[in-house]
Amino acid sequence: MLRKALNTFLGSHVISRGKLVFLATAITSAAVIIIYQGSSSSYTEDASIYVTPKQLEGNFGQVAYGQIERSPITESPKMSYFSEIVKSGDNVALIFKRWKIPALDLQELLDIEIHGAKLRRIFPGHKLNFLINENRRLVKLEYWPNLLHKIEFERNETGVFIANETKREPERTITYSHAVIEDSLFLSSQEAGLTDGLTMRLAQIFQWDIDFVLDIRSGDRFFMIYEELYIDNQWIGNGEILAAQFFNQKDKYTAVIFEKRDGVLGHFSPTGKSMRKAFLRAPLDFSRISSNFNLRRKHPLFDRTMPHRGIDYAAPQGTPVLASGDGTISTAAKTEANGNYIVIKHGESIVTKYLHLSKFGGDIRPGKHVTQGQVIGYVGATGWATAPHLHYEFLVNGTHKNPRTVKLPDATPIAVKDEEEFRLKTNTLISMLNSYKEEIEISTSGGRNINEGKSEAKND
Repeated sequence: MLRKALNTFLGSHVISRGKLVFLATAITSAAVIIIYQGSSSSYTEDASIYVTPKQLEGNFGQVAYGQIERSPITESPKMSYFSEIVKSGDNVALIFKRWKIPALDLQELLDIEIHGAKLRRIFPGHKLNFLINENRRLVKLEYWPNLLHKIEFERNETGVFIANETKREPERTITYSHAVIEDSLFLSSQEAGLTDGLTMRLAQIFQWDIDFVLDIRSGDRFFMIYEELYIDNQWIGNGEILAAQFFNQKDKYTAVIFEKRDGVLGHFSPTGKSMRKAFLRAPLDFSRISSNFNLRRKHPLFDRTMPHRGIDYAAPQGTPVLASGDGTISTAAKTEANGNYIVIKHGESIVTKYLHLSKFGGDIRPGKHVTQGQVIGYVGATGWATAPHLHYEFLVNGTHKNPRTVKLPDATPIAVKDEEEFRLKTNTLISMLNSYKEEIEISTSGGRNINEGKSEAKND
């Protein structure tokens, strides 16, 4: 049975060279072998491939596909083939005009039901392959939103365009990684060979528990299992983070992936609590902190002690500011002290404030409902500010609380009816992660478990 389970797992995931020992350790220690498996339902263009349009553009030249396939219709020696990578400001009409392809041909494509409308939503980094005849009439067009997705338009023998859409499933390779933080999370991750996109995804999983600037210390570390995606043996990006563990000072946080009955993937604690909570620990992606929470801090402009009932996040001018939780905007105004500022009411007891903004986000106004992570404004230096930064406050029943340490509402747990399935599908991933972590710790500490007696599990 163990062999059958291992074969099933290997059939759906390819294990990176040198990593099989950790899988074997985990499987032999698991009572039931049921593992998360990547499938077409878990892949989405926006969520699963964490590569930028620029990276996709570069990969178009590296992966041996994306060329016009030859057919009886396209074999004429008088045909011309060329490619176009969509640039900022482009639309399909501009591209056709640039290549002197008749607007009539474009209109024929746009009139095709379902597929034609997708040409109206092209974005920078997407690729278009053209085949035209000697009169510059379009014979065939291939539209590649990314390396896995192609929409093909080709004239048939009667001259009518026929559309066909195909999506490839990448080969998924299970990969392990870890890093010890010395200077910053991103620099340490880069030294470990991780992309910034994957590091950001790791931070996003734990962002409700850890403030990744204020809370991070030298010596913090993480371990994770994630997918790498390949097409024709070429790496095209990273897939899902399957399991991760983050050691922050004396605290340990663990997350594992799980697909709910509605098909939505999410990350949960080992006991089934969602990692997503009602409020983010920090309301923006920031570069450095200029002032901590301090009720007796001396104001930099007035050189006298003034209460500082919040945290200042120093960041470049124009950095997006995010709503830390769902709520309704009660104030979006400007004063001499606060500059441009926003107040959001979250239910009956919690209020958050965002000060010194350069400007508000689109359609931000009193009475507007906002969702967690929505851009509500941009970092600035308006009001009593010496440099661009966000001043953020968190109030509970009218009393200021430290946003770093305030106890947040409990996370939503897995539904009772899903608990057994959750345990079956996540125990093996957690065992694999723990086995990998133990092997790394033993190899780097001369046979001693470096975490023994030091870290407290915060979400197990």
